[in-house]
Amino acid sequence: MPVLPLRIYGDPVLRARAKLAQTVDKSFVLDLFDTMKAEDGVGLAAPQVGVSEQVLVLAVPVKKHQRVDLTLVNPEITLAEGWEVGE
Repeated sequence: MPVLPLRIYGDPVLRARAKLAQTVDKSFVLDLFDTMKAEDGVGLAAPQVGVSEQVLVLAVPVKKHQRVDLTLVNPEITLAEGWEVGE
C-alpha cells in the first residue's frame, strides 16, 4: 500500500472540523496504517493526510513487542477527566 504524504502544522485542513465519514474504504484505512508505520507513529487521523473525515487509526501497545491495531470511525468522546495543555 502507498505511504500518503503528511500535512504539516499550519495546513488549513488541520484546522478545519472534519466531516462525519459516510463510508470508509478499506484500502484507505490500510494506507493510513502503512503511513503511520512508515513515520514510526502510534496514531494517524485522516486530516493529517489531507482527507477531512473523522477516521483515525491507532497502534495501542498491550504487552512488550505486542500491539493492537484499531480503526475509529466518527469517534465521540463520552467521558473526559482532567486536562492537558500542549500541541
